[in-house]
Amino acid sequence: MLMRMPPAEDLEAILDKPIDIYDDDDERVAEAKENCARMKEELKQYISEGGTAENFLLWYHNELSKDYEEWKSAQHHVVRLLRDGDLEGAERYAAEKNAELTGRGVRNVTLPEALVERLSED
Repeated sequence: MLMRMPPAEDLEAILDKPIDIYDDDDERVAEAKENCARMKEELKQYISEGGTAENFLLWYHNELSKDYEEWKSAQHHVVRLLRDGDLEGAERYAAEKNAELTGRGVRNVTLPEALVERLSED
């Protein structure tokens, strides 16, 4: 269940507050902050066009769920290729898929090191 905005909350002030990325933020934290900042900008645009925060959050949750399912499917495909012994195919597929995913702000698929090492030993 997604949160509901409290009636007294100053949503405009929340959306206008910058999200700072600090030197000691690791890559994962910095990525999360960048995604949050992007979402805030999309929410501001949606509200300016007459939408509500609750409807936006429902839509955004659905979009994130679709992106996650696509990433998960791609990650499973990479693993299947590696288990079938196709390291080159897995690397090629991952590079192509990651170019697509990165352009949409979706995390990259990876080649699990243990499977790559197993293929390198053969």
